[in-house]
Amino acid sequence: VPPAFIQDRRDVRAHGYELEIVANLSKALRVSANFALARTEATNASDLTAAWVDRNLPALRQIVLDAGARLDAANVASIDPAVPVDRRPPDLNTTINSWNSMIAARANIVEAAQLLQRTSSGNLYADYTFAAGRLRGLRVGAGARYRGPIIIGYRGADTMVNPANPAAAIDDPRVDGFTPVYAAGYTVATATLGYTWRGLRNQPVVFTLRVDNLLDEKKPHYINTLQRPPGGDVTNPARIATPRDLWWSVPRGFTLTAKLAY
Repeated sequence: VPPAFIQDRRDVRAHGYELEIVANLSKALRVSANFALARTEATNASDLTAAWVDRNLPALRQIVLDAGARLDAANVASIDPAVPVDRRPPDLNTTINSWNSMIAARANIVEAAQLLQRTSSGNLYADYTFAAGRLRGLRVGAGARYRGPIIIGYRGADTMVNPANPAAAIDDPRVDGFTPVYAAGYTVATATLGYTWRGLRNQPVVFTLRVDNLLDEKKPHYINTLQRPPGGDVTNPARIATPRDLWWSVPRGFTLTAKLAY
């Protein structure tokens, strides 16, 4: 199986739109906002990898079978129960996982234009500075950063239960390498509180309290997929592209700074 760090080639076309607005609606109120829509497509993607896999597939298949695995109608490998446990090599599971990863990757390499990304993003922030009264000099602000759903994989390797044999799986004709898997979008909010104090010799000192991830957004954000049984039911022979590999937003945090202008 080609090492994971190998990079292939592809032709990419990208286009999109972006709108940005910055306005001082009054001496005390200022607003900034931007929103973007982006779309990218790829053609001739990973053709070198596809050619290598196709050329070496018979030899690789034989290696998997010799290692003590079996292949179903969808080319998915699993442990062959007919091979005694004491005759199974110690790296059998690694061999099976590598084969299945390669087959899934190959199924998602397509010749025509493949949608790489179709997403949206935006930022909105506003703050208000009190100019009179007891709160004079106090600045209150809030904003949010939005990221729309992103593509993290494709469903070209998905299988379904064989109607003629519930114990076996076959290719799912309803989806293919052009059917994307999306990770959910998210929004992270921020709040700020500032005050300008004129200290000794009338030198301004700006105090700012910043609260990041104000709403403590804590959903997992997936970046990749893995072929797994639907709903995690291991008795189901079908396999579908399921989100995996994730990151988390930094938990709600507070930052207090002081800046002296001189």
